[in-house]
Amino acid sequence: MSIRFKLIIPILLVVLLLLSSLSILFYQLVKQEMHHKELSTIEVARIAMENSLTSREVAEEVMEREMIGQSVLVSYIASLPNTDFSLI
Repeated sequence: MSIRFKLIIPILLVVLLLLSSLSILFYQLVKQEMHHKELSTIEVARIAMENSLTSREVAEEVMEREMIGQSVLVSYIASLPNTDFSLI
């Protein structure tokens, strides 16, 4: 073997080993990052579902209070003497 091959082959092997190591490292990092992204997406979806359920319950409570308030107001107006029902 000539001196050229004695220099080129080890350099080529080192470069190949380095590139392989870097590609394995990048693959692992991307895989880990994708897993974290999936978990974040699932967490956001869970929070959104909880918020929608909570907002629905609060809206129902507000509507119930509003209906009670309206019925109290109608009862009050109806109990007044000389009530004109055109106000209702």
